[in-house]
Amino acid sequence: MSLFPHYQAIGHERLHLDRTHLVTWLIVQNIGTAIFSIPAGPIADRVGNRLVVQLTMFGILATPLVALFLMYQPDWGRDWFYAVFGMVGLTPVVIKTLNNYTLEIAPENREARYLGTLNLCLATPIMASPLVGWMIGRFGFEGAFIAVAVLLFMGWLFSLGLIEPRRRAEH
Repeated sequence: MSLFPHYQAIGHERLHLDRTHLVTWLIVQNIGTAIFSIPAGPIADRVGNRLVVQLTMFGILATPLVALFLMYQPDWGRDWFYAVFGMVGLTPVVIKTLNNYTLEIAPENREARYLGTLNLCLATPIMASPLVGWMIGRFGFEGAFIAVAVLLFMGWLFSLGLIEPRRRAEH
């Protein structure tokens, strides 16, 4: 979430894409959300929300790395940069899946408290957005994007330790 405006900046500053691409990028992001939502629901229903969290988190952590890769491919990176915004479409899917996972693990009388805590945690990256801007100014897109990818990778690693509530009796 905190990188979203900086993906636009890479497109403008490094790939020299003009502002007319903003609407296309927004459309592609929404199409990405729709495309990723289609398999996420049935996978969550069949196997559980934990797997969907893990798969979508992996896609989200790859997004800044793909943006950096395309930034260094000016010949064709300009033509494929919209794919980054398709990958950004994973964000709402992850948020919805995290909500569903939280409801699965929460005792019924504490669901609201668990969801409130989750929402506070999800707000943290938004509150850290100025720090990302500072990092870009100080270390460039590369330093900031790699740092965010490392944090996302650590979160993904932690997701591997999540229990699958549907198999709670096994744990």
